[in-house]
This record gives sequence, C-alpha cells and structure tokens, in this order.
Amino acid sequence: MSMIWNKKYGVIMVLLAVSCQTLAAAWVRAPGETLMALGVSYTSANKVYDDAGNTPGIPRFTEIATNFYGEHGVSERLTLGAMLPVLNLHSAENTTLLANERRHTGIGDSVASGQYLLVQGPVLVSAGLDLGLPTGNKNAAIATGDGEFSFMPKVSAAGGFQIGLPVFYLLSTGYHKRTVGFSDEIYGQLMGGFRASFVTFIFSLEARQSLKNGDAGLLSTNPLYYNNASFFSYAPGIVLHAGERLAFNLFYKSGFLVRNILGAPSISAGVSYVF
Repeated sequence: MSMIWNKKYGVIMVLLAVSCQTLAAAWVRAPGETLMALGVSYTSANKVYDDAGNTPGIPRFTEIATNFYGEHGVSERLTLGAMLPVLNLHSAENTTLLANERRHTGIGDSVASGQYLLVQGPVLVSAGLDLGLPTGNKNAAIATGDGEFSFMPKVSAAGGFQIGLPVFYLLSTGYHKRTVGFSDEIYGQLMGGFRASFVTFIFSLEARQSLKNGDAGLLSTNPLYYNNASFFSYAPGIVLHAGERLAFNLFYKSGFLVRNILGAPSISAGVSYVF
C-alpha cells in the first residue's frame, strides 16, 4: 500500500525482530503465544522525488504514525498477525504563518498477515500472505489511505549461527498485487544482526520496485501514497531487552534510488511484550 508499505510491512518485520530467538524460529510463534507491540514513527520533508529522481519542493509534509500490532501462534507452524495505524498528518507552505495549512488525524490502511512454517532445520523457510485493507480515508483533507485492497504472497528464510555472539539473518521476497489503478510491485528485504547481553543490533536493507503496469498518475494527495513508487532503503536499529518478554526498539530509516515518494528519512521507536 504505497509508502504505507514501507511503514506497515517494514514495521511488521522490525517488530518481529524483537529477539534473536524470534528470528531463529522463523518468527512463527509457539501455539498460544501472543506478541503485542506499539510503535511511533516520525517523517517530515519539504521535497518529493519524482519519476526522474529530481526533488521538486512541496509544502512541508509531516506524518506521525502510531502503529498497533499483534500476532498470535495458532499452531506450531501457523502465526496470524494484524496491524492498525493511527496517522497524524500536517501540511503547510509556511510553518510559522501556517499558510495553506491542511491537517488530518485518522485511522490508516491496516494489514492482516499470516505466516506458515514450511521447512524446519538449520535454515527455516516459511510462506506468508499480507492483506492490505482500505481502512483509511482516501478523501480526507490529507489522505490516510489509498482506497485499495491489496495482497502480497511472500517467501522468507531465516537462520542463525554463533561467532562468539549469536548472529541471525532473514531474507524475504514477495509480489505486491495492487488494485484500483495502482501498479504492482516486487518487494525484497535482507535483515541481519547480533545480540550482545541485553542489546540486539539490527541492520535491514529493503527494496521496492514498481512494475508500472497501472495508472501513470500519482493517484493520491498524500506524498507517502504516490503510485509507481520505487526505492532502496536501509535501517539500522537497536532492541533493548528487559527480560525475556519485554523489549524496546529504536530505528532510523532512509533510502536511495528513490522515485515517486516523499524525500525524507524516518525515525521510529516502539515497545513490545510477549504473553
């Protein structure tokens, strides 16, 4: 779901990386186990990347997203999850004079997901499906959704090993099928890290490539939801573990080779608890 993809699906993967043990188990939870998480991200910029990679100026656009996420182990192989964002959006040509100011707060597009463990061994392989649900408002003063239902089948692999410290890695790829004129996308992610005492260090690389098989227009008034967006992103972060169940995370995310999306990095922080 456009840049909400970058935030929604990316955030899901980050929250699932709360512990090395989670990733080493291919993030499929034990039967009856539940993870609940709350995250907040901040993005602000006065430029947007166009289809040629140029950065024309726009009124400063700011998004503060509060993401509620949960996942539950249904069986030894199946985990179901869901995410609901609440967005605070603001746009103004002059933040002092508040010229041509627009603002809106509301629910964004949500995600329901499923992950099924296919192979259990040194390298664990799973198949997943993410459903993008149009719970946001595409007709608001600033759109909180893109008005489409979408889905992404994906395949992921994860593993871990010891080199003095426990190291983990995760690879994931998927095909994002979109509707109502939005172009389909190919998605990929590579994540890795290690844990030292109560701190896990994580670095994630993410790519999204539009197939440009939909409408040529931007299809949204929100620069985070533009159609035909493509990018490579990187996100370093840390997770602080307060025991085996409670964790706090902090991430910085930026990108390169960006097309048709807001030109700004984002900062996010969150907390999670396993029941």
